[in-house]
Amino acid sequence: AGVNYLLEDGGNLTQEFRLNFDNPGRYKGILGLYAGSFTRDNYTYSGEIVIPADYLLPAPGVGEAAYIEVDFASEDQQDVTNYALFTEVDIELPWHLTATLGMRYDYEKLDQKNRYSLLRGELFLGPQGNASNQPGINVAPALIAGGFAPDTDGFQGGETDYSALLPKAALRFAATDEWNLFVSYSEAYRAGGVDVNTQTGEAFPYDPEYTKNYEVGARGSYLESGLDMGVNLFYVEWEDQQVPVLRGIFFANENAASSSLHGLDVFANWQASDTLSLNASLGWVETEFEDYKDSQGDYSGNDFIMAPPITASFGGVYRAAPWMASANVSYRDHAYTRPSNMDDEFTEERTLVDVRVGWEGARLAAYLFAYNIFDEDYLTETYQFREGYIGASSPRGYAAYGRPREVGIQLEVNY
Repeated sequence: AGVNYLLEDGGNLTQEFRLNFDNPGRYKGILGLYAGSFTRDNYTYSGEIVIPADYLLPAPGVGEAAYIEVDFASEDQQDVTNYALFTEVDIELPWHLTATLGMRYDYEKLDQKNRYSLLRGELFLGPQGNASNQPGINVAPALIAGGFAPDTDGFQGGETDYSALLPKAALRFAATDEWNLFVSYSEAYRAGGVDVNTQTGEAFPYDPEYTKNYEVGARGSYLESGLDMGVNLFYVEWEDQQVPVLRGIFFANENAASSSLHGLDVFANWQASDTLSLNASLGWVETEFEDYKDSQGDYSGNDFIMAPPITASFGGVYRAAPWMASANVSYRDHAYTRPSNMDDEFTEERTLVDVRVGWEGARLAAYLFAYNIFDEDYLTETYQFREGYIGASSPRGYAAYGRPREVGIQLEVNY
């Protein structure tokens, strides 16, 4: 029960300028400038939320025949500006070699503010509904003082700004008319920010994260048979990795000192005929927090969260105008949902099958679709609160299930 609404406001403005230059047979490249401004202001109101009184206030005289009604609001404001200067050049070399050199300078400034307010908290004595016309007892101060309800007393947050100089280098070898071999090195980063604890209003700034990316692979293309394929091996060194971690019952980012991952990607696309195309992919990755400690424990040596070791997919599309049909099978391995890698906090292994058939005209298209056609039952995440949380003194568990089978009709009109 209750009244809820969300007001969203914001805007994005981006601009990019590119200068292309080319000296045939020797080099070609780009020089660019990027600027972006992003704003967001989201206001959420939840009213007439009913909670059993003994759930929050287990005190003498407050039994099951009583309830609390609360109204609360939250607001999230964010302003981001981002500037970048970048260049990349391909240089033709002897022996069928091409070198790529690039550089990007990136600057980002973020202003993040949040506020959470308990607007009303009333205790009603008697069963729910019997006292709806009678004024309740104001228990809002007790809820706030006891930590049962958030009230940050105004906006909390902070400003951060970061910059990075990111190089890139690669070498490609045209081994045959069909196959290219390559090796590359690049660096990347993601800016830091500020998260706010919705119960206390405490601001938690977190640092930028940086990666060094090493890759070697091969790409093959057979035009006559319509076959494209590729394989690449990768290794990534991660510094100050941003990890979403539960703080109480809310997520906030924190930095792992150092991490790494390595793996393999394989893909193939085949245009089998004028009407049929097939695709397949396989991914394998091993992840590790090499140095990650916080107040809750030492997670060094553990796997990343939400990082399945094996992923795979196979699909096809048949088109004989105006009819079409497609099917896709996707597989995702088991993964952990917390850095502690506890066996009862995970996302389940699953295999899903999606199909789609339809009629496509010049202006109008109609499709019949079925997602998760075999109604696979699987968990997308589980969390355990072994010592309870605010408002629940006993151990609690939480689980979210994947999307059940969904069958529907989709209509599209193109102008």
